[in-house]
Amino acid sequence: TVLKNNKIFVQTANGTKYSLTNKKVNVLIPTMGRMISESFAATFKGLGINAIELPDSDMKILNRGRANTTCKECLPMLLTTGGLLNYIDEKKKKDEILVYFMPASSGPCRFGQYNVYLRNFIKNNKLENVAVLTLSDKNNYAGFGIKAMKATWKTLMVADAMTDIRNTLRAIAKDPKSAIEIFEKEWIKMKNSIAKKSNISLKKQILKSSLIFKKIPLNDAFEEFFEDF
Repeated sequence: TVLKNNKIFVQTANGTKYSLTNKKVNVLIPTMGRMISESFAATFKGLGINAIELPDSDMKILNRGRANTTCKECLPMLLTTGGLLNYIDEKKKKDEILVYFMPASSGPCRFGQYNVYLRNFIKNNKLENVAVLTLSDKNNYAGFGIKAMKATWKTLMVADAMTDIRNTLRAIAKDPKSAIEIFEKEWIKMKNSIAKKSNISLKKQILKSSLIFKKIPLNDAFEEFFEDF
C-alpha cells in the first residue's frame, strides 16, 4: 500500500494504483475475537470498502501458520499467518486485490511486529496483489480522518460489550438457546447500523436492543451472579 495525497492506494505488481473503495479490492479482517472482527468488517463496509472477516481458526490454519513461521512466535502470529494463506489458497479470486488489515503501534508483539513480519513475508514469498493495511497517525489513518476513527472506536466498544452480553446469556439465561437466537438477531441489526445498511443509527439500535435483552429471563440477577467471583 502507498500513501498519496493523504489517502491510501493499493499498488499492484504492475504499478497500477487502486483506491480501497475499488470493487476489485477486498480488505481481509483477521480473527480478533468474533465480535471485534465482525464489527471491524462492518465499519469498513460503512466507509464504502469491501471487507471480509476470517472465521475462527482451526487446526488446519494453525498447521499452515506453523509451516510458515519459526514456531517461536506467539500463537496469534501463527494463526494470523495461517489465516491469510488459507484464504489465498481457497477463496482468493484471480483478479482480487487483497489487503490484509493489521493494527499497528509500538511494542514487541502484535501491534508492533505482526504488520512488519507480514509485509516481509508477502514480499519474500512474492504473493501477488496482496498487501497489508495499518491505520495510524503516521499514515493519516489511511485518509479516513479522525471522524472515521472515532466511529471505529465506538464500534469496538460495542463489540466488547456485546461479547460480554453473549457470554452472560450463555451462562445464566433460563433458556440459553433461545437467548442466543435473540442475541444473534440483534447483533445483525447492530452490524447493519454500523455498515450503514439500516436507516436506524447505531445509538438508537443499541437502545432498542438493550430493551430486548432486558426482557430475557435469567436464572440469577446479573449483579448476584458476579458476586461469587
